[in-house]
Amino acid sequence: MFSFLDQHTREIHLTKLSLAITGAAGALLVWSTSKIAWSALEQEDMLGLIETGLFGALAGFLIYGNLCYEIARLGRFRRMDGRGAHPDGAASCFGAGAPGLTILVPSYREEISVIRQTLISAALQQYPHKRVVLLLDDPPSPMSRKGQAALWAARSLPFDLQTLLASPPRYVTEAKSAFRSRQSRNLTALKDECVSIADCFRWAAEWFEVQAKLTPIDSHTDAWFVEHILEQPGHVCREQAAQWFTRRTCVSEGQADVLFQDLESAYSQLATRFAVEFDVFERKQYCNLSHEPNKAMNLNSFLGLMGKRV
Repeated sequence: MFSFLDQHTREIHLTKLSLAITGAAGALLVWSTSKIAWSALEQEDMLGLIETGLFGALAGFLIYGNLCYEIARLGRFRRMDGRGAHPDGAASCFGAGAPGLTILVPSYREEISVIRQTLISAALQQYPHKRVVLLLDDPPSPMSRKGQAALWAARSLPFDLQTLLASPPRYVTEAKSAFRSRQSRNLTALKDECVSIADCFRWAAEWFEVQAKLTPIDSHTDAWFVEHILEQPGHVCREQAAQWFTRRTCVSEGQADVLFQDLESAYSQLATRFAVEFDVFERKQYCNLSHEPNKAMNLNSFLGLMGKRV
């Protein structure tokens, strides 16, 4: 969490510095082009005046675009400050009664690494009752061996990820069931329960860390995926583990019922991080669905079938 805060503050300072440099560059551009244009006007050099005007307009347009980007970036960071610096701060907004969520991921001859990162990113959103569906739109009968291998790899990927993400929810669910069966209400037992939930968060943090180490980083998108999807949640789980381990020393008799409810909520919150159902759908396998080669029909074919059977 602290590394997230340090990086957040550093990004704000760098954005402000870049904004100041861009503003200074814009002022220098106005000063220099105005001076050159005035000189050309005094010498009645109309060609030089037109060239200076065109250069100033083009350079000014680039500086304007850069300023827009930097102001929008700074506004984003300020909005994040307004919501709180915790990267998972919105997770508590969704309870067990939240409606089911289906995340559709359209794909046409995408690289397997791109599909994998997209599916994992969607699956690890902290929302209960998630379902991630890969809408695979590749040609169903590729002629080359390379195309066949890519198709089968994409078809099997959701099920491979289902296996990868099976152990964390199973571990947390078993721990939550054991916690409920114990029905610990006395002070000493609740202190032990704080240690147990801390162990669960620590186990989750280690899972994220292992996945981060196993993920190859060959591009900036790989680095972003590892940092934001794997490492940051791992840091959050480490922080929560430390908070629960410390909380065991701050338990009083009057807080037993509240602590029990907080423990159950923490188990549920951790379980929703990993609870997900994967599936894959290929519209081109069905003759009664549109085969038009565009992403809109790929999405619409599945949306039209939701709640029905093919």
